[in-house]
Amino acid sequence: MNKKTMRLSQILSSHTFASYADVVNSFSEKDLCLIAQMKRFFECTEADRSFANALNDDSGKHDVRKRMRDIGIAFEPQALAPLWKQPDKASRYWDWVFDGKDTLKIDGDLEADLKTHPMLHLWAAWLRARTQMVNTNASDVPDTEMIRRFHAWRQRRIAATQSELGHYADQIDHPIFAFELSKGCSMSCAFCGFSSEKLSAVFDDTPENRRLWSQIVRDGYAMFGDAACGALCYYATEPYDNAHYLDFIKDYKMITGAVVCTATAAPLHDPAWLRRLIRFYREGPDPWPRISVLSLPILRKIHDTYSPDELRDVTLLLQMKNAPRMKAKSGRTRHYKNEHLGGLKIPKGAAFIPQGSIACVSGFLVNMVDKTIKLVSPCYASNQWPHGYREFAKTTFEDAKSYRAAIEKMVETHMPENPLPDSRLAFRDDLRFENQPNGFLLLSPNKKHHIGGHPVFKEIGAIVDKGTYSYRQVMESLLKNDTSMVDIDLSLKMLYDKGLLDETNTAR
Repeated sequence: MNKKTMRLSQILSSHTFASYADVVNSFSEKDLCLIAQMKRFFECTEADRSFANALNDDSGKHDVRKRMRDIGIAFEPQALAPLWKQPDKASRYWDWVFDGKDTLKIDGDLEADLKTHPMLHLWAAWLRARTQMVNTNASDVPDTEMIRRFHAWRQRRIAATQSELGHYADQIDHPIFAFELSKGCSMSCAFCGFSSEKLSAVFDDTPENRRLWSQIVRDGYAMFGDAACGALCYYATEPYDNAHYLDFIKDYKMITGAVVCTATAAPLHDPAWLRRLIRFYREGPDPWPRISVLSLPILRKIHDTYSPDELRDVTLLLQMKNAPRMKAKSGRTRHYKNEHLGGLKIPKGAAFIPQGSIACVSGFLVNMVDKTIKLVSPCYASNQWPHGYREFAKTTFEDAKSYRAAIEKMVETHMPENPLPDSRLAFRDDLRFENQPNGFLLLSPNKKHHIGGHPVFKEIGAIVDKGTYSYRQVMESLLKNDTSMVDIDLSLKMLYDKGLLDETNTAR
């Protein structure tokens, strides 16, 4: 085994990385050049059916090779042939890449392909390394009552998301801040999961606004410490719409040390702007920005405009119609039929169902134009929550002082450590209740919660399912049956801490 193979084998094993920079630094410049080209090749095969079909068509091979050369791909398609010539083998390859197995445990057939097609080994190591990064942002967090309340609330929201969204919850990292630097969005994407309004205003780079922005960022960091590093400066907005977007995110980095993420659907509006954004992230390096690609012609233009190396760390989200990437069934697409959302067909009886939200924040959604703050967390889109996030509270602010006061008030009012005596007790709105002999069952779209082990649970389940009684009334009703107050309190606390109870009513 040569040195390069040994290094790739180490990456493919149990090694973890503290940052994206560690991932990049694990590969040579030559390897990174090939990785960037392979990334582009797979973007073409995934999105462009004519390109993929031509790989196996002798009459089309000349055109494929010319297109590859034109967009900076120097290797021959044969270098990755097993992935597009033998679908069964390709499936085994992807399973091996993502299931965490060591290179020594692969089957002999696939191992032989890795030896004769070394770029497959390199691509596997790159993908595995990216999935093995460890998030270490929230190491320095103040120990205050407010932080303890917020942390417990956020843990309940994460538990609720895992219960409701199942498979898709693994892809959500629950940042605590999203700042919108404009009102509305210029892109009007047909699949917008937030049903963004048309762009009407931006948060201008005036001295007054810059001071407000800097103080708001400082206050967020002062209140939440490194947890505030989990942030983004867009949501139902397009970063390109604010001409000073890059200046604002540079401020965030200067104050907190955090590099916020960026997703844009405007990669061709001003290539100089995107290149400045890419250079900012390349300093880390960091795996941003992300680009939503709205059509095949746009993808081809992107590849014509930017080199493979420029887009090495940039994820292209292939959002064109019928692309394998499934659109979220929320916002504008909530009433679409599944076949109009693109993506691969979901087998009957599959372990997960199509994603119903593009929301990620479990915390504060702040619009700097309207000066509004919403307390939100992800959920499946529904009539009640059409944009794929639950709203627990909403308020406004006028200046930095009132902003901080509003955040503190939200935590105090809407994040109690236990259900409030006069708050209505009900199960989370996505849960279905079923009586059981020794307790009850709560069914979410993706998970079964068996609640039992003590006689009190059967009584609690029946009364909470009605959704009409307050915490105080539930206690009084059950105490009449000679049920222990301690048993009732501990049982309700357990349901609360697991995120199974509805907490949106505290905002009503």
